[in-house]
Formats: sequence, structure tokens, C-alpha cells
Amino acid sequence: MISFDHITIALKGGHSNLACLDCHQPDTYSGLSPDCESCHDLPKPHVDIDSQNCVDCHIVNAWSPAEFDHSFYELTESHRIVSCKECHNNGQYEGTSTLCEDCHEAPVNHGVDINAECERCHTTSEWSAVNFDHSIFSLTEGHSDILCIDCHQQQTYEETSSLCEDCHNAPINHAVNIDSQCEQCHTITGWTPAFFDHDTYQLTGAHQFTPCLDCHTGSIFEGTTRQCVNCHSEPRNHLGLSTVCSQCHTTTSFTPSTYRHPIIEEHYPSGEKRLDCTDCHRTTYASYSCTGAGCHSSNTPRDD
Repeated sequence: MISFDHITIALKGGHSNLACLDCHQPDTYSGLSPDCESCHDLPKPHVDIDSQNCVDCHIVNAWSPAEFDHSFYELTESHRIVSCKECHNNGQYEGTSTLCEDCHEAPVNHGVDINAECERCHTTSEWSAVNFDHSIFSLTEGHSDILCIDCHQQQTYEETSSLCEDCHNAPINHAVNIDSQCEQCHTITGWTPAFFDHDTYQLTGAHQFTPCLDCHTGSIFEGTTRQCVNCHSEPRNHLGLSTVCSQCHTTTSFTPSTYRHPIIEEHYPSGEKRLDCTDCHRTTYASYSCTGAGCHSSNTPRDD
């Protein structure tokens, strides 16, 4: 059994269990090169790497995987778990680009005038998790949970309109002469319900809780009439009366009316001979007959 002091190259790690002929072929012991590549085949595309510095990446424990000081381009987050060949195609290591877009494909319509500063929006944690300073158009309330593509159609980001109507479809008959100042009625909390300064026609009483479309039929808001009779159907027995409904009715409730009869106080509202309205007003409130109830001989009560 031969014992040899192998001080020229220490046999340790992966070298410790090799047979002599694994390196000394064919039975040649003198003058062998201690360089790694004399035994280890270098991949053909392993370009421009100094063959004398194999120990920069490889260790004697195992030729692969390689261990390399990647401090000139920090491998953080998701970059730490990718294999070398995912960035170093065909085993090419020297001169590999450090630009994000040389590994990550930006969509064709990613944006006009967006340069290669991918880190403005993306991180090494996840390419699809975008972090963008959206202070140019604050994303609050209802805008905070929407996807980028909901506003940036076809993944176009530069020069995206900030006008509400370019994302929100206004009804065809939304209004006459209402311009794009949607914030006059709507908020970013929710497109509906709308809030409008209705000082042109005070909404009091029951009007406060009436849906807009009950009065603004067809979603037409401009030029809506303020006449009560255009919303409230006039009973047949009102024919001939004034259409100024506020003389008898209030916005609290259309019924009962607030009319007080100044002529026949003994019959209304709690006189000794109280009558119902229809006792005298047989057809309409505009006409009456005191004789019809069999109480008076004429329409002049004082004659009796």
C-alpha cells in the first residue's frame, strides 16, 4: 500500500475520496497541473471567467452548486431563490445586464415615456405587486381597493385621464348642461348615492327621503318642474281648484290636508253639527251646495 504526502494540492472535501487514477491519467504522476480545469470540464459558454479563479465560485466539497459573492448586484427577496441560469442564459456570466427589463418583459402597452427605472413601481419581492407613488391622483375610499387595470386599460399608464366620466359611464339622459364636474354630486366613497346641494328647491319633510329618480324621471335633472301636480296626481274632486298645493298641503305628508274652513265654523272641524266635506262638496271642492244635505233652504246659511 502506497502512502504519499500530497502537499502539492491538499486532498480534502470532494477530493478526499478520489482514486489516484481519477486525476493521474494514464499513470502519470509528475508534472500534472493543479489547476481546476485540468480535471473539471468548463462549460463551453462559461465565457470570460478567469480559469485561475475557480475558487471564487466553487469549493472542494462539491463542484456544484457554485457559491459566488454576488454583492455587486444584491440578490434580495425573490432573486435569492432563482437559479443562476434564469438570469445567466447559456451559462454566460460575465457582462450580464443588471437591468430589470432584460429579464422581466414589460407589456407592449406598459406606458408611454416610462423608462427603465422599474424600481419606481416594482420590488424584488414580487414583480406583479406594484408599489407606485400615486400622489398625482390620490387613491382613497372607493378608489383604494380597485385594480390598476380597472383604470389603466390595456396596461397603459402614462397620460391616463383623471376625469371621472372616463371611467364612470354617466347615464345617457344624466342631465342637460351638467358638465364633467362630477364631484358636485358624487364622492369617491361611492358613486351612488349622489349628494347634491338642492337649495334651488328645498327638500323638506317627506321630500328628504324621496329617491332622486322619483322626481327626476328618465335621469333628467336639469329643468325639472317644481309644480306639485307634476309629481302628485290630482284627485278628481280637486278639479277647478288652484294648483298651488301649498295652500292646503305640506311636504310632511300630502294627506291629511291643512285646510281650515273659515265660513262654516259650526260644521268644521269640530262644530256642534259637524259635516263631512262631501256632504256639501258632492263632486268637487270648487263647487258646493248647502241644500244638498237637507240642512238649509238656500246656499246662504243665514237665511234659515
